[in-house]
Amino acid sequence: TEYAHWFYLQSITERSLSDDGDTLVTEKYFNYNDTSHNQLSSELSVGSDGKAITTKYWYPHNFSTGLFIDSLKNKNIIARPVKTETYLGKKTIKGTITKYNDDGSIYEIWKRNETIPSDSATHSPGQLLPESYDLEGSIVRDHSAKRPREVHYPDGKVATLIWGYGRRYLIAQVMNRSFAEVSAAPGIDFTALENSSDNVYINSKMEILRTQFADAPIISYNYAPGIGVTSQTDQNSVSTYYFYDQLGRVN
Repeated sequence: TEYAHWFYLQSITERSLSDDGDTLVTEKYFNYNDTSHNQLSSELSVGSDGKAITTKYWYPHNFSTGLFIDSLKNKNIIARPVKTETYLGKKTIKGTITKYNDDGSIYEIWKRNETIPSDSATHSPGQLLPESYDLEGSIVRDHSAKRPREVHYPDGKVATLIWGYGRRYLIAQVMNRSFAEVSAAPGIDFTALENSSDNVYINSKMEILRTQFADAPIISYNYAPGIGVTSQTDQNSVSTYYFYDQLGRVN
């Protein structure tokens, strides 16, 4: 006889100190009560002020059909959250709809457009996009690199994403330039850049991009692989550095 057991995190207690020295306590409770996917269904967070914030999650099996939904179900990609909504009491305060490619990668993100909290609505399996959602951005993915390449915004702007350290980490975001423009920049071997883990080499190529695209805001990053970001340089060439202790914590 074979037995299968699922072990879920039920609750977390977080304690922190305010600037006044008061102890702030947040209790979080997690529900996994939908057997169609066995993923996190909802999360309840109660702070020291007594406010209760609930976040609910819906997955492909919570929708009847449509566009990418059937493809994800057929490929058993059922753990990607399609809809997430957050409530303060009975009022909806924010929401996200995520559309996916057939391989489960993101291609569009929609955000709830109401700035004033409204009464929460019952989830409808046959409705993917309620009228209260607007397109936040769409993502063009490089399937050979298995990474997002461009982010397109509703106002027509585009951001190109550059990956490094063997295409494991995001090393730059170049605004207002397409990937075709960025990858054709003179003085840069794009394949070598994305495979490099040498921060000196990476930073030298970032300076070339900043010179080549002087009117394009560029944010770049360095990493200690397996630990985290070690520096971030913004569009004004101002750098912020991060240091870690022996346990990998920022100090």
